[in-house]
Amino acid sequence: MSEEFIQRHEYLEILMQDCIDCLEQYPLDYSPVRPDQWQEEDIDEEMDFQESNRRDDSLTPEFEEVDQENEVTNIISSLKKMGEMSSPKINEEELQSRLKTIISDWPQEMLPLFIQFSRIVSSAMLEIAHYHPELYLEIASRRIEAGPGDDLMAKLMAVAAGLSMPDQDPFSEPIPFRETLALLLGPKAPDWLFKPVRGDVGKLQPHEVSRVNWIRLNSIKQQVNVELELKQIMQREPLDAKVVVAAAWAMVAMAAFMNPRIFYTEADGYISSLSDSNITISTGNNQDILNFNPQSMILVAKFLKKALSDEQLGANDIMWIAAGLAKEAGISTKFNRLLPPVPPKNFALFLSHRGKDAKKQLLEQVVGQNLQEHVFLDCLSLPYRIINRNFVFRNLVQSNRVLIVRTKNYNESNWCRKEYSAAKILSDLGVCELVNVDTVDMAVHEINNIAPTQTRGAPEDTAGKGEEDGMDTKDRSWTTSRILRDIDYHGRQPNLYSAKENGLPVSYFAPMLDWLKKVNEPGYDRTAIEETTIAQKISAMYQAFFMQFGSDRSDRNETLQAWLNAPFDLWCVANHLAVAAFSLKAQGYSKMAVRYRMDICNTMTACILKSLRQFSYEDLPEKCPLNSMLLMAAAVALELAGESIDRLPEANGIKILMKDVAIVQKGLLLIDTRVMDPDDTFLLNKVVTQLIKNDIGSVGILQNADAPVHESVVDGFSLDVLPCVTLHPGMDYFFEQMG
Repeated sequence: MSEEFIQRHEYLEILMQDCIDCLEQYPLDYSPVRPDQWQEEDIDEEMDFQESNRRDDSLTPEFEEVDQENEVTNIISSLKKMGEMSSPKINEEELQSRLKTIISDWPQEMLPLFIQFSRIVSSAMLEIAHYHPELYLEIASRRIEAGPGDDLMAKLMAVAAGLSMPDQDPFSEPIPFRETLALLLGPKAPDWLFKPVRGDVGKLQPHEVSRVNWIRLNSIKQQVNVELELKQIMQREPLDAKVVVAAAWAMVAMAAFMNPRIFYTEADGYISSLSDSNITISTGNNQDILNFNPQSMILVAKFLKKALSDEQLGANDIMWIAAGLAKEAGISTKFNRLLPPVPPKNFALFLSHRGKDAKKQLLEQVVGQNLQEHVFLDCLSLPYRIINRNFVFRNLVQSNRVLIVRTKNYNESNWCRKEYSAAKILSDLGVCELVNVDTVDMAVHEINNIAPTQTRGAPEDTAGKGEEDGMDTKDRSWTTSRILRDIDYHGRQPNLYSAKENGLPVSYFAPMLDWLKKVNEPGYDRTAIEETTIAQKISAMYQAFFMQFGSDRSDRNETLQAWLNAPFDLWCVANHLAVAAFSLKAQGYSKMAVRYRMDICNTMTACILKSLRQFSYEDLPEKCPLNSMLLMAAAVALELAGESIDRLPEANGIKILMKDVAIVQKGLLLIDTRVMDPDDTFLLNKVVTQLIKNDIGSVGILQNADAPVHESVVDGFSLDVLPCVTLHPGMDYFFEQMG
């Protein structure tokens, strides 16, 4: 343990208490707003802030024109368009004057506190990079594809260089904690913090913070990014990793109290959609902005102060506990590209137990008393769009009481010790009541005393509200309608339009397309459509597509090879139609949300085809290609179902077509690894992991406790971050009844 770390840790504890004292006396006399809600007369002046205070232009790479195909001309045009969208810069003196006016309303100690937290983060980053240079290569190789919302110029540069969907930002230096800090403090924050200032550590000022990624705390892809990053760094420096996460969340807590006019970089342009043939640039005031309830952030700071000295809780633990404590004050949006967060359930009781000692008995009691909605037991509440660690801690935070079932093997489990430590701190802070029992029989007695009225009031559902107090629903429509409108639209290639433009045969898609248009007409009773009909239509469509390339071939391998090498546009059409059919009875959240996930559908189609083509056709399981595409299409449809997810699987054909592929439980597609065959192995390793990496959180793993598949690593990707349900002996019956 270095002397620098000891100093950082001790200083951070002092700063954390100062932060709590500062926030508790903060005169919060304004309502959180977004940049485009400024007074009309202030708009032009405030928008001048964007890009006006880059401290070092070298962070924006120079664009070098190269003689490539027409795509490069389009990129250059996009760059010019982005420049036209930017407001004129204002001089340094005027900028400083504007910032000082905003800051003058804050408590005197807030600004220096914020900067000191940032210096602690920077010093830890620089020290880790100095002593562990090998992390550079590991971070660079691990990063999941950067999504829309990342640095605009770097993305355009990547496209211009021929990387239309880059696996990583080629102009982004591999920096320790980049994913974590970009998520909490904004896309540019890691670069500022990692850049020493006049020979000293770096720092981040409030006006350099951006809240645009706070809503992505609910993204499965971003959760995986952060979890893998923190685990990687914790292998070398677990204590410094904890310091960085705690200090960063303290900065978020302070930012929640600040007048949002300070976050001028939120007005920057950004890429909202990027595909092989199209790039969409949006202005910053169209970002989806999530606000945290300022008062809840005081509790976050208090938790962090106590957790710093708790040896059981690591950086990744406090990361997600803090996220669970941070209450959302509302979401302001224009395009609704991101799905709304899944509202957390509120439980009367959280059962912290050792599975092999107690799970079967606890399960029998909870189900027998019909208390599934009031008692949290991990196998009964499934992890939809959330990684395991976040899932457990978020539900612990949402429970009135935490029951520690301290059986003989309880303390042998790292998870059990972490749950107890977290519950103890939260109990001390008045968040929950902590109850200890020594036997399962005593736990059963506590369960029997649960009354449904003991649960907390459910949080207000922001879905369906207006822009200022929730998510906008002006573009709400049936998902299938949205897909059908885009399937033959020139601006949404690859699709039916591009297939026809390229002279490809598409007549075999006509029966499915005509049927979808018919049942999608206004007034048609969608509830009357049988799930068997949907399943038959999808199967017939894929069969017709298959026969188009196999009718003149007698050899199975030749037919399969021809099918898998069919033009990409045709595969996209088939999968678009499958998603549309699966989604017949669900409303899409918005046009942009549907389009975003149909882009993912295209990306996944390419990924699956690439993986399948690497097989020897003699060794490829017969049903694997079709099952892979069905699994992907079903997962995208479930993701798009949004809040109607609980009713979608029962009536849309997914269960019928997935019966040999996955188990469908409460909107989650679970690959059953209890009896694995080569087909299942491919689906798990190549389809499920890629869906998660592409931000589709409606898939997971079902496993037996004595064969924990989630402990495996596939192509450097640890499966333990995937949503997972573990069954102990005797639990199969109860789990099947849940469906």
